[in-house]
Amino acid sequence: PVPVPVLRMELEPQPVSVLAKLAQGRAAIGRNGGARADLLALNAILKLHGAPSQAFGAVDGVPVGLVLQRRAELAAAGVHRHFLSDVTPSVLGVESIIVPPPGVEPRAVDDYGERLLLRGWCAGASDGAAAVAAGEACLRALQPNESSRRPIRVVRVVEGAGGEGGPGY
Repeated sequence: PVPVPVLRMELEPQPVSVLAKLAQGRAAIGRNGGARADLLALNAILKLHGAPSQAFGAVDGVPVGLVLQRRAELAAAGVHRHFLSDVTPSVLGVESIIVPPPGVEPRAVDDYGERLLLRGWCAGASDGAAAVAAGEACLRALQPNESSRRPIRVVRVVEGAGGEGGPGY
């Protein structure tokens, strides 16, 4: 067999604004759409610019009220770093939570604007010992926020505001 030459590109990370990173991600997604394309775009952004750092409260370069079209964009911007989870817990507390729109069942979060009522948002089981353990884990994750007064970013799902008429964030 004849060896196949491999083209290797070295990319130097350049300081780029969050919104420029999102534009690069949208370009990488192209017309394919879908979660797989989102993951590929997110992976390309993370390779080029690195993972967003852990932060509580406002994110530099991302204005409040900005609607992002995909979950990959939330992760690339550092607004909600976990692509698959609705909660970003750490030993320092919860960074962000994604709140579904009204009418989505089962309701794990009741949204009252300035106040959220969390009911089992990280419980994987609907009842029994597993649900109790998951609820206790949620309380432990929130405890550092309360004791250190760290704000939690709230990301609301906006139906029809995303790419291809899907949800926006």
